[in-house]
Amino acid sequence: MRRLFIFLVLYLPVALCAQNEHLIMKSSGTLCFTPIEYSADGNAVMHIRQSDGIGVYDDEINLKKFIEIPQQEFRYISSSIRTRIVEGVVRNSISQVENLTEVYTAFASSEGLDFAKLSYAEQQDIILNYDKQLYNTTAEMREENDFTLFVSKNYNGTNFFNYEQYGFAYPKIGLLLDKEGRVFRFVATYGYEYSEWSDYVDVYNTVKSEKNVLSCVCNGAVDNVGGSFCLSSTLFNDDDDFEYIRPIYTLVDATEISYDIVGGDSEQPVTSEGEYFSKELAIKGLEIVNENGAVVGSISFNNEYSSIGNFMLITGSVFSMADYITILQLGENRFISFDTYTNETGTVTIYKHFCRLNSATNSIEVVNAPVCIKVLQRSEQQIEIECSDEYDADVELSTVTGQKCAARKMEAGRCVIDVCGSGTYILTFRKNGCVVGSEKIFVK
Repeated sequence: MRRLFIFLVLYLPVALCAQNEHLIMKSSGTLCFTPIEYSADGNAVMHIRQSDGIGVYDDEINLKKFIEIPQQEFRYISSSIRTRIVEGVVRNSISQVENLTEVYTAFASSEGLDFAKLSYAEQQDIILNYDKQLYNTTAEMREENDFTLFVSKNYNGTNFFNYEQYGFAYPKIGLLLDKEGRVFRFVATYGYEYSEWSDYVDVYNTVKSEKNVLSCVCNGAVDNVGGSFCLSSTLFNDDDDFEYIRPIYTLVDATEISYDIVGGDSEQPVTSEGEYFSKELAIKGLEIVNENGAVVGSISFNNEYSSIGNFMLITGSVFSMADYITILQLGENRFISFDTYTNETGTVTIYKHFCRLNSATNSIEVVNAPVCIKVLQRSEQQIEIECSDEYDADVELSTVTGQKCAARKMEAGRCVIDVCGSGTYILTFRKNGCVVGSEKIFVK
């Protein structure tokens, strides 16, 4: 006789209403039920997964116990830098690039004046009044020890040093009148005066785990919501305590950057320098943990992967990961199955793992090497599936509502299957009639 178990999963944004009362929770939660075959007393156990733990409820929907599962945090040095402050701006040089004396001599002559015989103040007035179309407004005059600078503020900010911070304070081009009555176009350069460098200081950053509990689904279920559960008491051993699965995290190098200058272009002050590091979390295994926090079993991947679960394929390189593990009951054998992945040159490579559970001996045994599965989108109508070790299986393609679209037999670990246009699909793999895994994919 086939038994049908119906699992209800609700997302509770604020509270769960029962018997005109409310369960007040710290955060939104997912309502789950432990199947009766994995419950110590033979009854389904209602539990609600929240961000900080799992609440277990009795048959009257009273909180029986709350299993705290704190978020894991990993601290690392994100940078080692030293700093200094800007104490002022200095003019490094000023160059006379074009002699314009004859231009102003000719202008003065047209007015009946001899530019060379005018006083210094009169020469200044000649320059300010000449060719107003060049400036549109009268140029600003700036007195220096041995000459006078004429600067037009009508020029855009690129003609002034670090205009965004200092405005018109430091002109890079303009006119220069020296004491001998010569007029030049000038180009000036500027720099900064700094304080001494400070000692190097280490700056720390903290990365927090995203997945602290992994849900389980029974074999044949392809929906990561319906039928999922987080707690069991007889799945991994025969005692009355609840157990759950959590990832084993480790810090790995992401993109490491080492550079000396922090700032924009050459006009921006350099006020810090040093090394900057980027780290991210990788999942290197799984732990079976009981309600008291004790680890009762573990699985190592031997390699580090960035996530775990079933995947969603979008254009072959962008994907997301779910957070559940499949429980396989095959005759007297009980397995857990899960996927890890790598992303090599834009191709998603999935490794399918199978581990045997023995609750009597409290053991977890890897039964074979991970099966590598690649799913590639060949076109809008086809996807290609490739498995390592010439792995043969029957592949079924269906919609998320369960409507079967196509089926193919893999030959020597390969097959091409037709899809019915863009959308979300479920790939189900069967070996000798038994479901050995399923993948959710998105065809664009």
